[in-house]
This record gives sequence, structure tokens and C-alpha cells, in this order.
Amino acid sequence: MALPIRAGTVNTLNLGPALNIGTGVAMGSLNLAPSALFLSKNGGIFAAKADTNTAYADRSGWYKVPVSAADSDTGGRLIVQASPTSCLELWQEYEVMPAIYYDALYAGATSLNVLAVAASNPSLQTHVVATGNSVWQVATRALTDKANFTLTSAYDAAQNAASQASVNQAANSIWNNPTREVVATASSVPGFTFQAMANSVWAHILTGTLQAQQIQRGLIAVMAGKSSGGNTDTIRFRNLGDTTDVVVATMNTATGDRTTIVTTLT
Repeated sequence: MALPIRAGTVNTLNLGPALNIGTGVAMGSLNLAPSALFLSKNGGIFAAKADTNTAYADRSGWYKVPVSAADSDTGGRLIVQASPTSCLELWQEYEVMPAIYYDALYAGATSLNVLAVAASNPSLQTHVVATGNSVWQVATRALTDKANFTLTSAYDAAQNAASQASVNQAANSIWNNPTREVVATASSVPGFTFQAMANSVWAHILTGTLQAQQIQRGLIAVMAGKSSGGNTDTIRFRNLGDTTDVVVATMNTATGDRTTIVTTLT
């Protein structure tokens, strides 16, 4: 596995272990001059390293090889190699990484900038997507027209459609989440009113074709409205104003089962 190093930076590389070709014993006193140490940059031909410092022994046949910024100026695979007398071939592979990536991964940098260039693809669009947390953490957001933009006649229609879509989406979010704290400023969305949002919530389809407000009318009539026809085959439940039958149930008086339900929920 290639070991990462920072591009264009003075580094000290590990090379080893140096083992005697006959006995396999670690050799810790080799003379590894700069001219005896070779580098291959990203598949290129081996050449003596540019740094003028001699490698020095570390321990158990391992050596430290100083390299200069010029030695690590090419991204990709870097191989350091030496062929000392009476010693097995020495080589070690490194990965030269651009400084910004190396710093982000290993030097404790807090961010990594990404640059997208669309020179060969004019239709490419780069979008910055905020996380859900960043959206909810902003109490208000002002929408303002930018300079040098001209609003066309289609602006009002598009604005109204976008506002209605926002209201519908807000209503769906309320019904689809068990709990949600909504903090909003009405002036921040063109055309938005809390009444419109409330109407959209009650008009939301909860089951089949029934809206939330229709289900509420039926429940109120059965639970709190007047009724008639008890102990008969037809029971009627009235609205709170006692002006109309909201639920009419046909009953099987022998079993107490409801066989037919007719509702007037509008």
C-alpha cells in the first residue's frame, strides 16, 4: 500500500529493511549517498533524487531518506529505490497527494474546497445544497430581487404557483411528521398567509377521498351532536347547529350492527 506524502514539500521517507543478500541479517551501516538513491515519479524513469542529503540509519535495517520539494513535485505514485552492494533490493512506494487533500485528511484542516470546472460541458450546473439542519436553524430568510434582473409578465403567475406549492408542501410536512415546530415570517414568502396554510392543512386528504375537515365534521356529529332513532333501524346524528343530518346509519336491530352509512360532510 502506497504511503501518503504532501506534494511540493520537504519530506523524510522510510526505506527498508536493508537485509544482507546471503544471511538476511539487517544492515544498519550502509552508505546511501544521494547519488545511490533513485526516484520514479508517477511511472517515470528512475533518476537520482534532487535532495543532496545522505540517507541515515534508523533501526533494524531501516533508513531515513530526505527528499526536497522538487522530489515530490509530481502527483501520483512515487517510488524510492536503492541497490546497495551485498544487500537485497530496497524500494518503497508513496502516494504524492495535492496539499489541500493531504491537509484535509492528515493535517487537521477543517474543510476541503471542491472546484468544478465545466469548460467542456456548458450545460453543467453546480448547485450548493444546504443540509436540513441549516434550513431549520435559520429563523427567517428574506427573498430579494437581484440587480440586473428583469421581471417578466410571467413572474406573478410563477410567484403564485410557487407560493401555493410552498403552502401545500408545508401542510404535507405537518401531517407526515409526529411533531414539528414551525417558525415563520409571513413576509418572507410572497403571497403566503397563515390562513392559507391552515386551510391547506384542513383540506389535506387523510384517507380515501376524505379531507381532514370532513372527517372532523363526522366525528363531532357522532360524539357531540344530537341523535335520533335509537333502538330503531335508522340512527341519525346531527351537526352542532342541529340543521342537518351528518351521519345516517342503517342498523340491524337484532345484532346492533351498522349495515349502511350515509354521510353529509360538506
